[in-house]
Amino acid sequence: MPMTAKLVENNRIHACVGYEDGSMLLWDVMDYNILSQAERIYNEPVMCLDTCDEHFLGVCGSATNVITKWSFGDYCNKEFSYAYQTLKSYELPNPGIASVKVRSDSKIFATGGWDYKLRIFSWKSCKPLAVLEYHKGTLQALAFSGPSINGKQLLACGANDTKISIWDVYNK
Repeated sequence: MPMTAKLVENNRIHACVGYEDGSMLLWDVMDYNILSQAERIYNEPVMCLDTCDEHFLGVCGSATNVITKWSFGDYCNKEFSYAYQTLKSYELPNPGIASVKVRSDSKIFATGGWDYKLRIFSWKSCKPLAVLEYHKGTLQALAFSGPSINGKQLLACGANDTKISIWDVYNK
């Protein structure tokens, strides 16, 4: 059963989909064709995923305590291949990653956890940059704004404590 999905548009429309059995697939939406498959990234369902726009790079999380940065594409001998590969992973102190979002400039990404914490990571290294605490419930939804007039991108976070928080994190 699908648990999470993200459309990726480049010269075609693709869908990265995370499933209940811990696997992920890359679909060609127009041809309804599976381009690549990652079997059992986790022993738990893939609960959340996000990608860098127009690329087959992404990050995902599950009920475990591991965040996985991955790719569904690679250039080998100047030929593009739709092959899944794990690029990096990071182990959190607590299990349960309910939400993940990559900022549009691909410099940072954020995760929301069952432990009520918002974590900010470097996209390049997957190393933690900050742990932010405000909510008293699981962080269910994350969204980065587009660049505003002053160039800042804000992060909105919604939790099951019925509160929404707005954060200004790692802007110029």
